[in-house]
Amino acid sequence: MSVPGGFRNGARRRGVTAVTVTASLVLLIGMASMTIDVGMMYRGRTEAQASSDAAAMAAAWQLMDQDRLRGSSYVDAVSNAARVTGDEFAGRNNIVNEPPDLDLNVENHAGGDILFGRLENPDDANEAMTFADPSRFNAVRV
Repeated sequence: MSVPGGFRNGARRRGVTAVTVTASLVLLIGMASMTIDVGMMYRGRTEAQASSDAAAMAAAWQLMDQDRLRGSSYVDAVSNAARVTGDEFAGRNNIVNEPPDLDLNVENHAGGDILFGRLENPDDANEAMTFADPSRFNAVRV
């Protein structure tokens, strides 16, 4: 039996199925790539936090050196050593397979990568660091 227009019913259905499968595959591949991208963003965020934590802890330990008690020239030497140590430990913790590039911020500007300051009450998470007296610094922000 012939169908008007020369199409058989089965051939038309197979064409619709092929288009549906192709569109579904495109959507599936798009969702998979989006999942991978979001996963990489979370990985980068987690690795950046770990690198920052390691750098801050290493710099803080170096900053608590006994040479700080000897006077201002020793405070500068200890501060510089702490900055270098923080940068070194940050570099050991790659962020998405690349080491972070930190500015040592020797001038201790508020916008720098490694910042030293003082917290009067370290238990208060909302307390702002003060930067007046380098000999009293007890906190590091990376």
